[in-house]
Amino acid sequence: MLVGLFKLCAPLLSSDLYSELVSWSYAAGEPEMENAVKDQYNATIASTITRRLYTLFQQPVSGN
Repeated sequence: MLVGLFKLCAPLLSSDLYSELVSWSYAAGEPEMENAVKDQYNATIASTITRRLYTLFQQPVSGN
């Protein structure tokens, strides 16, 4: 349950808050939660990069 909540919230976290959350989950002995947060955060970054690249390449190229 807690892992699912963090998966939903991870895209909204700043990098500082993300680091704190991972540190806390590691200290609390919750490696599956730590991994879930890392995976979701990495997926969010990859998705953002993909969307930006898609937008960049969809722009028309101006010719002479």
